[in-house]
Amino acid sequence: MKCAEQQGIDMYQLMEAAGHAVFDCVLAKYSHANHIIVLAGTGNNGGDAYVVARLINHSNMPVTVFSPKPQSKLRGDAEIARQSFLSHGGTIVGLEKLPDLVDELHPSLLIDGLLGTGFDGALRDEYRVALEFISTLSLPIIAIDLPSGLNGDTGHVVDFAIKATYTVTFVGLKVGLVTGDGPDYCGTLLFSGLGIEQCLNHSNIATATWLKSPIQAQLQKRKFNSHKGSFGHVVCIGGAVGMPGAIFMAAKSVLRSGAGKVTVITHPQNVTLINSLAPELMVFGSDGEMDQSIKDRISHADILVVGPSLSVAPWGESVFTQLVADDLLAHIPTILDADALNLLCKYYDPLVKNKNLNKWVLTPHPLEAARLLDISVLDVSKNRVAIARDIAHKFGAVVVLKGCGSIITDGVNVAINGSGNPGMATAGMGDVLAGVIAGVMTNFDKNETALQKSTQKAVFLHGLAGDITAKNGEIGIISTDVIELMPQALDICIK
Repeated sequence: MKCAEQQGIDMYQLMEAAGHAVFDCVLAKYSHANHIIVLAGTGNNGGDAYVVARLINHSNMPVTVFSPKPQSKLRGDAEIARQSFLSHGGTIVGLEKLPDLVDELHPSLLIDGLLGTGFDGALRDEYRVALEFISTLSLPIIAIDLPSGLNGDTGHVVDFAIKATYTVTFVGLKVGLVTGDGPDYCGTLLFSGLGIEQCLNHSNIATATWLKSPIQAQLQKRKFNSHKGSFGHVVCIGGAVGMPGAIFMAAKSVLRSGAGKVTVITHPQNVTLINSLAPELMVFGSDGEMDQSIKDRISHADILVVGPSLSVAPWGESVFTQLVADDLLAHIPTILDADALNLLCKYYDPLVKNKNLNKWVLTPHPLEAARLLDISVLDVSKNRVAIARDIAHKFGAVVVLKGCGSIITDGVNVAINGSGNPGMATAGMGDVLAGVIAGVMTNFDKNETALQKSTQKAVFLHGLAGDITAKNGEIGIISTDVIELMPQALDICIK
């Protein structure tokens, strides 16, 4: 590694540093462990494991290493670490013997150094048997760099993986730890730069930005001398007959996220209800035909939100096709969500593609993402970052691929959201997100760079509001709770 060489650090020193970082976690969390089991693989991750095992042994803590090839020499620095462990009285046992020896050893901690960053695909049978057995033990687990069975590049688990209590990861944060299946398997994430992180940051371009701090979502403080026209006019279009809820939540989220004015275009039967729920909204009915007054309102918007409860039935289809035919989506920054994405799949063609649609934000969940690319949902889960980029390239848009560790990308820049919680997995949360994106966009210039930047901030703020809501209990959060607490999230992020 060039950074290590520049600082006069050889690869074995890095292995030692990695082992010490994991051992620090052992001392901090499990210093009174009865017996520690260490799984050591046949690559560099196994080398790290042997360093940890040696340090545990030096501390007079009982330790046994299990390896798939206990008698085989490893390559390079990993073999040096293995020999050092053996020379200090260490014991290595075949991985297949783990089930037979557990009752004898009475372990109270397991350290997973079986598979590292090079793992990709399904587990070999011997590994799967071992990992499935480990899952029955109810032991705390410290994973070295990443849990075995998890793809560090994508966050995808093919069949089985270690569920760690702590994961100590090194040098650079792996994408797979913070999106997809990753957060469910890595437990509490700890980071060690091994002394080369500054060099690495200066000499490498990161694959993605992890959005974890309110500093990353900072917004400008407003001037006292302001008025509602200073903060943008957003038009929200959706709400088929009998379906006012989603478009109402999206529109109210726009207001709660800072927009000055919000207009709703919906089915005539929804107007009275939406007006009664939020008199601050300007609500107009359309029977599916866009008369000139409706078109004028849309054309004067700063930002559009299209799709919440639009439906793919005749009313929604008519509204969407007219928006496309009259170029109303071509030049105004637009968030396309929910049924607008489903209709986009149906009506996307070269004519649409060539209409300067580079001011779109698409917000698909995995099923919608699969439809946009005509692939399976499993294909989406296998590599969320790549799929989000593919959608961004196809539609010339910023894409928010929703889910655990939502991906935000314009096809080049990638961010992964680190805010939010499982309590937000509830109806209407995507409608709220669409509204928050529009509301936050009103604080930015409408150029393409700002579109990616403002969308990143909005996704983080949406999750932050969910985290504030969850302080009173995570399970049972509803979308309107998050809307009401959006001002608190915004306040945290004001400079």
